[in-house]
Amino acid sequence: MDANGARVFCLATPAAWRSRRHAGEGLHCCPGSGAMRLAGAPLLAEDRLRAAALARMPSATIDGDGVLYLWSPEGGGNIVARASGRADKVLISAAALNGEPRDLAVDDAGVMHIAMGDGSAALVDTRGRWDGARSVSHPRLKAGRLAPRPGGGAWILDLENGRIGFLSGRPPADILRPLDPREFQREEVALDPPRIRLVTRTALPDIWEPVGIASRSGRLAVLAWSKQAGSSAAVFVLQGGVLAPAFATEGIASPFDIAWVDDRTVALLAMGQDAAKPQQVPVFDVPATVATDRGGLQTKPPSKVLLARLRAEASGFINAAEGPPSYVVTTASGPEAQPLRAISAAILRTEGFVVLGPFDAGEAGAIWHRLRLEGALPARCGVLAELHATETDNDDLAAASWWPHVFGAFDGAGSDASDDAPRAAWLDQPSGFPHHAGRVDAPRTPGRDGLFSVLVQRAGRRVRRLRGRYLWVRLTFRGDSRITPSIRAFSVSVGRLSYRDRYLPELYGEPLRGDAADAKAHATGADFLERFLALFEEPMTMIEDEIAAAHLLTDPATTPSSALPWLGSWIGVEAREGESASKLRERLRAAPRTARLTGTPGGLAAALEIETGGRLVTGGLVRADSVSPLPGKPALADIDGSAQEVLVLSAPDADGGRTAEVLAGGAVTAGRIVIVEGFRLRRTAATILGADLAGTDDPLTAGGGLSGNSYVGDTLILGDAGNREFLALFGAQALWSGADAAAAAAFLDRLAFTVLVLVRRDAGPSDRRRLAEVAQRHAPAHVDVVVAEASHGLIVGLASILGVDGFLAARRSPRAFRQDTSRIGRGDRVDGGFLAGMAAAAPAAKPAAFVVEGRRGLPSEFVWQWR
Repeated sequence: MDANGARVFCLATPAAWRSRRHAGEGLHCCPGSGAMRLAGAPLLAEDRLRAAALARMPSATIDGDGVLYLWSPEGGGNIVARASGRADKVLISAAALNGEPRDLAVDDAGVMHIAMGDGSAALVDTRGRWDGARSVSHPRLKAGRLAPRPGGGAWILDLENGRIGFLSGRPPADILRPLDPREFQREEVALDPPRIRLVTRTALPDIWEPVGIASRSGRLAVLAWSKQAGSSAAVFVLQGGVLAPAFATEGIASPFDIAWVDDRTVALLAMGQDAAKPQQVPVFDVPATVATDRGGLQTKPPSKVLLARLRAEASGFINAAEGPPSYVVTTASGPEAQPLRAISAAILRTEGFVVLGPFDAGEAGAIWHRLRLEGALPARCGVLAELHATETDNDDLAAASWWPHVFGAFDGAGSDASDDAPRAAWLDQPSGFPHHAGRVDAPRTPGRDGLFSVLVQRAGRRVRRLRGRYLWVRLTFRGDSRITPSIRAFSVSVGRLSYRDRYLPELYGEPLRGDAADAKAHATGADFLERFLALFEEPMTMIEDEIAAAHLLTDPATTPSSALPWLGSWIGVEAREGESASKLRERLRAAPRTARLTGTPGGLAAALEIETGGRLVTGGLVRADSVSPLPGKPALADIDGSAQEVLVLSAPDADGGRTAEVLAGGAVTAGRIVIVEGFRLRRTAATILGADLAGTDDPLTAGGGLSGNSYVGDTLILGDAGNREFLALFGAQALWSGADAAAAAAFLDRLAFTVLVLVRRDAGPSDRRRLAEVAQRHAPAHVDVVVAEASHGLIVGLASILGVDGFLAARRSPRAFRQDTSRIGRGDRVDGGFLAGMAAAAPAAKPAAFVVEGRRGLPSEFVWQWR
């Protein structure tokens, strides 16, 4: 509700969009940000009949000099040569060919290969070495589609049975020269006559219909359609004289042409977009070797999708022996070759809509006031907001009257959206809510990014107020398939404060009611005055809202990020250099609770928890058996339906109405940081457990006397000097001299004022330095803080004797036992291979594998000794 009492409905999260969604399609709500935008376009919307017609058109072809050759049906039909800056030239006519061609391909020697309608092939020299066309045929192969091969010749695809042939050779040149009787001259004969050789031993299975062929670097690919309705197309590769199935195209049934992008990928052309929009070109990976078993056809999606501006009348890819795939585009000067290049852009739907509602104003005849939108409206993108208000919540929306409001560039808004339709204005404000930083990530750009607002009105009516208890909103998004409008927040307010009715005499009021007010005509003067004054009402209301909500500036959860250092200065919480706004905000939110823990281990743990990403959570259900956990202590809590380790800041009090406040999500509660107070590393184990620690063969005591040693680290074997000092702590019976007693006393004194912060090794050096600074800042002046690195699970105090890993993390999988490398207690495994190489004196009942451990109580067959 704003300062004037208008009720505001706002949608800014995925849950809010879902709760108000009545119908829609073609839109996507981003899970994280809650932004509503156009969804990704389906890969292709194919037209098989049109694709079949394009697949039968002769391909354009290009030679090494860049001359483009196309089939032109005009003037009886001709093969036309086009070169940049030169006039078109007819290479050969259909009359000279005795028919229309089915496909064209020029090799790198300048020889035009033509597949004719009768199944034969014709050779035409683009360089004039012979005149006319020379025909060649094969009794068991009919030329349908062609693919030029580097080095000369062309591959032939028989469209009737899927066989592959190869056309090579060329006729002799027409050389006219006088005969000289004084020297010997041979007659010109064809040294390499044109011929067609059958390459494949078998044809494609009957379920496949061959469509296209492509060649590159010695690899040959064939595109085929399935004769089963709705089934995917497939790509076969020539391998060992057999067309082996490479893959089936997921989601594509009728591509009409194929080309190699490089040695490992092929591109397909398929119908799906009109000529005015980018053509989608799916690209598929082709394995280096393919199993020749045709029963194992694998269906795969495209590895990527390229965009190409492909004219609808183009026949497909240009036949070329080398180079990237290219296609024909129509320019002002005529057809031209255009290489296929990827456009760095998304492939989106061009239009989508969502119907929201109903929004309940709570009273009959309510006046709907204003629409606001926070988002991005790039060029050529827009959103049309259409409103419909009624007095009942079960109105027939199909027959409803929708009132348009235009955001951004949205042409053709509909029959009711004439030039009189209201258009939203961009506001130089971050948000429509007071002291809010706004939800748009990009910098505010006038007319494109930021906050947009429009007064609700009925375009084309004499009185343009929109009344009704219930409101439906239909949002129609429009883009150009590469960019999309994006709405981060959408709000509608109800309950208009009219400056005209509130502050001006009654004679300025609206006199029309009923049918007269609903008539289609220009707006009345009173209606125009109300809408004109609303231009001033909006900024005034926003100022009043900020004044009324000034208390939000003193709340760290709602104050703008720029105000956080100012707010922290009130209570002595300074912003550190390089600290993010979110971390400073969490420190300020938790400050009233963490201030009470200053100088305690709980305060140090809270500071490290926030520093490593912890968040303040209010209202979590803390699990407690009998006594509520004390502030600064770890606990288990139910947060959002899941159990989490937390650090308690304040315990819940049902009688006092106080909810729990905890920290969660940082490294302390996750177990990546463990805080150990030095005085706790004393003799406690023997008295609590009653354990016999005097055994000389016990690996826990390393051959020492009576000891209650506990440890932090990976081993109990501390070394001679360290072991004597450590054992000296645990009783006079273990002290061997006065020097040992003095060392023990000094050690105990140091432990009494020491805190050890153990950090997992995955923290980098800069993180450890940062954590050390935080620990020093929050520890009392008389306490020495040591930040150390731990490489494995942290075993502290009793955990070492009980065999409990104090670190909550996935255990390392055991590895094979390595002599002179593996250490007892690490969990390396002795397998059969190692056992086989051991001495023959080993026990007869050898286990297949076991874990090398140092615990007492292991069966004798698990204890190995050898020299």
